[in-house]
Amino acid sequence: MDMDKNIYSKISELKKLYKFKNPEQIESFLGGSGQHLVDVLFKAHNRILKVFKDNVKSIQLEYENDVIECLFVVIETRLKPKENMLLLEQIDKDWWLKLDFKDKERLIIFVR
Repeated sequence: MDMDKNIYSKISELKKLYKFKNPEQIESFLGGSGQHLVDVLFKAHNRILKVFKDNVKSIQLEYENDVIECLFVVIETRLKPKENMLLLEQIDKDWWLKLDFKDKERLIIFVR
């Protein structure tokens, strides 16, 4: 029970960092996924801000279950598409590609 409380406490902290597009589904998905994915989302947020700096307008989480059940991390920036892609590639190279396949399957990062 304490572990559940801890996860939901951390999910509340995530709500301060991300805009939740469909909060009920996101909370349910994260609650069922356990602590690890929640921790990955904290790291993702830190990495995004480190790479995109003050060009970030917002970072949103969207739950999706059409093909597979996963979360989209949507980064909205003030940059041009080419600049966005270069920075996203930097995140891939420096951090994303080193993640466990299981995490990459449940979490997709893209830029708008």
